[in-house]
Amino acid sequence: MLDSMGGTEVVAVRPRFVSFIRGTENLTCMSLSEHGTLRWFTRCCKTPIGNTPRDYKRSHAGLIHTCLELGGVSLDESFGAVVMRINTHSAKGNPAKNSPPVFVWSVLRYLGSMAWSRVSGKYRVNPFFQRDGAPRVTPRVLTPAEREALFRAV
Repeated sequence: MLDSMGGTEVVAVRPRFVSFIRGTENLTCMSLSEHGTLRWFTRCCKTPIGNTPRDYKRSHAGLIHTCLELGGVSLDESFGAVVMRINTHSAKGNPAKNSPPVFVWSVLRYLGSMAWSRVSGKYRVNPFFQRDGAPRVTPRVLTPAEREALFRAV
Protein backbone atom coordinates (compact mmCIF):
# COMPACT_ATOMS: atom_id res chain seq x y z
CA MET A 1 0.00 0.00 0.00
CA LEU A 2 2.97 2.34 0.59
CA ASP A 3 5.16 3.64 -2.21
CA SER A 4 8.94 4.08 -2.06
CA MET A 5 8.53 7.39 -0.17
CA GLY A 6 6.19 5.87 2.42
CA GLY A 7 3.04 7.40 0.92
CA THR A 8 -0.22 6.05 -0.40
CA GLU A 9 -1.89 7.21 -3.59
CA VAL A 10 -5.47 8.17 -2.84
CA VAL A 11 -8.06 9.16 -5.44
CA ALA A 12 -10.59 11.66 -4.06
CA VAL A 13 -14.07 11.12 -5.47
CA ARG A 14 -17.74 11.73 -4.72
CA PRO A 15 -19.16 8.49 -3.25
CA ARG A 16 -22.01 8.54 -5.78
CA PHE A 17 -19.43 7.65 -8.45
CA VAL A 18 -18.35 4.50 -6.56
CA SER A 19 -20.08 1.19 -7.07
CA PHE A 20 -19.36 -2.34 -5.98
CA ILE A 21 -19.91 -5.04 -8.58
CA ARG A 22 -19.73 -7.91 -6.11
CA GLY A 23 -18.44 -8.81 -2.68
CA THR A 24 -20.36 -6.24 -0.64
CA GLU A 25 -20.90 -8.90 2.01
CA ASN A 26 -17.14 -8.65 2.70
CA LEU A 27 -17.13 -4.87 3.16
CA THR A 28 -16.19 -3.75 6.66
CA CYS A 29 -14.66 -0.73 8.33
CA MET A 30 -12.73 0.45 11.33
CA SER A 31 -11.82 3.72 12.93
CA LEU A 32 -8.92 4.84 15.10
CA SER A 33 -11.33 6.68 17.43
CA GLU A 34 -15.04 7.20 18.15
CA HIS A 35 -15.16 10.30 15.94
CA GLY A 36 -12.46 9.46 13.42
CA THR A 37 -12.44 8.70 9.73
CA LEU A 38 -14.01 5.42 8.62
CA ARG A 39 -11.42 3.18 6.96
CA TRP A 40 -13.09 0.70 4.63
CA PHE A 41 -11.57 -2.63 3.63
CA THR A 42 -12.56 -6.20 2.81
CA ARG A 43 -13.14 -8.64 5.63
CA CYS A 44 -11.95 -11.61 3.55
CA CYS A 45 -8.48 -10.52 2.38
CA LYS A 46 -8.05 -7.14 4.14
CA THR A 47 -7.76 -5.20 0.85
CA PRO A 48 -7.97 -1.50 1.68
CA ILE A 49 -10.74 0.24 -0.25
CA GLY A 50 -10.81 3.79 1.03
CA ASN A 51 -11.70 6.32 3.67
CA THR A 52 -14.86 8.31 4.28
CA PRO A 53 -15.97 10.85 6.86
CA ARG A 54 -18.38 9.49 9.47
CA ASP A 55 -21.01 11.98 8.32
CA TYR A 56 -22.23 10.86 4.91
CA LYS A 57 -23.46 14.40 4.23
CA ARG A 58 -19.80 15.32 3.73
CA SER A 59 -19.74 13.69 0.32
CA HIS A 60 -16.17 12.41 0.06
CA ALA A 61 -14.40 9.11 -0.48
CA GLY A 62 -10.65 8.70 -0.71
CA LEU A 63 -10.07 5.48 -2.65
CA ILE A 64 -6.79 3.64 -2.08
CA HIS A 65 -4.84 2.89 -5.25
CA THR A 66 -4.45 -0.82 -4.49
CA CYS A 67 -8.16 -1.42 -5.09
CA LEU A 68 -8.18 0.63 -8.31
CA GLU A 69 -5.26 -0.76 -10.32
CA LEU A 70 -6.80 -3.47 -12.44
CA GLY A 71 -6.06 -5.00 -15.80
CA GLY A 72 -2.77 -3.19 -16.32
CA VAL A 73 -4.49 0.22 -16.56
CA SER A 74 -2.63 2.89 -14.58
CA LEU A 75 -4.26 5.35 -12.21
CA ASP A 76 -3.26 8.18 -14.55
CA GLU A 77 -5.09 6.49 -17.43
CA SER A 78 -8.22 5.99 -15.35
CA PHE A 79 -8.34 9.19 -13.29
CA GLY A 80 -5.90 11.63 -14.88
CA ALA A 81 -2.54 12.91 -13.69
CA VAL A 82 -1.85 13.65 -10.02
CA VAL A 83 -3.23 17.10 -9.22
CA MET A 84 -1.97 17.56 -5.67
CA ARG A 85 0.08 15.93 -2.98
CA ILE A 86 -0.74 16.36 0.69
CA ASN A 87 0.81 15.29 3.98
CA THR A 88 4.27 15.08 2.39
CA HIS A 89 6.09 16.29 5.53
CA SER A 90 6.76 12.71 6.67
CA ALA A 91 7.79 11.39 3.25
CA LYS A 92 11.01 9.48 2.80
CA GLY A 93 12.80 11.53 0.18
CA ASN A 94 11.64 14.62 -1.64
CA PRO A 95 8.24 14.25 -3.28
CA ALA A 96 7.27 16.68 -6.03
CA LYS A 97 5.87 19.96 -4.71
CA ASN A 98 2.40 21.32 -5.49
CA SER A 99 2.12 24.39 -7.63
CA PRO A 100 0.39 26.90 -5.27
CA PRO A 101 -2.17 28.10 -7.88
CA VAL A 102 -3.00 24.54 -8.92
CA PHE A 103 -3.29 23.45 -5.29
CA VAL A 104 -5.64 26.31 -4.37
CA TRP A 105 -7.76 25.80 -7.49
CA SER A 106 -7.99 22.04 -6.83
CA VAL A 107 -9.06 22.51 -3.21
CA LEU A 108 -11.68 25.13 -4.12
CA ARG A 109 -13.04 22.99 -6.96
CA TYR A 110 -13.28 19.93 -4.70
CA LEU A 111 -14.96 21.86 -1.88
CA GLY A 112 -17.40 23.33 -4.38
CA SER A 113 -18.24 19.86 -5.62
CA MET A 114 -18.82 18.71 -2.04
CA ALA A 115 -21.10 21.70 -1.41
CA TRP A 116 -23.08 20.97 -4.58
CA SER A 117 -23.53 17.35 -3.48
CA ARG A 118 -25.00 18.60 -0.22
CA VAL A 119 -27.29 21.24 -1.76
CA SER A 120 -28.53 18.94 -4.53
CA GLY A 121 -29.04 15.96 -2.19
CA LYS A 122 -26.69 13.81 -4.28
CA TYR A 123 -24.72 12.96 -1.10
CA ARG A 124 -27.46 10.42 -0.36
CA VAL A 125 -26.13 8.12 -3.11
CA ASN A 126 -23.31 6.49 -1.20
CA PRO A 127 -22.36 2.79 -1.33
CA PHE A 128 -20.64 3.02 2.07
CA PHE A 129 -23.78 4.18 3.90
CA GLN A 130 -27.44 3.20 4.16
CA ARG A 131 -30.15 5.62 3.02
CA ASP A 132 -30.64 6.81 6.63
CA GLY A 133 -26.96 7.83 6.84
CA ALA A 134 -25.78 4.93 9.01
CA PRO A 135 -22.60 3.17 7.86
CA ARG A 136 -23.29 0.05 5.81
CA VAL A 137 -21.59 -1.96 8.59
CA THR A 138 -20.92 -1.05 12.21
CA PRO A 139 -17.39 0.39 12.42
CA ARG A 140 -14.93 -1.34 14.73
CA VAL A 141 -13.34 1.37 16.88
CA LEU A 142 -9.85 0.59 18.14
CA THR A 143 -9.24 0.78 21.86
CA PRO A 144 -6.58 3.22 23.07
CA ALA A 145 -4.22 0.28 23.67
CA GLU A 146 -4.80 -1.10 20.15
CA ARG A 147 -4.26 2.33 18.63
CA GLU A 148 -1.04 2.84 20.60
CA ALA A 149 0.27 -0.60 19.54
CA LEU A 150 -0.59 0.21 15.92
CA PHE A 151 1.31 3.51 16.00
CA ARG A 152 4.32 1.83 17.63
CA ALA A 153 4.37 -0.79 14.86
CA VAL A 154 4.43 1.88 12.17
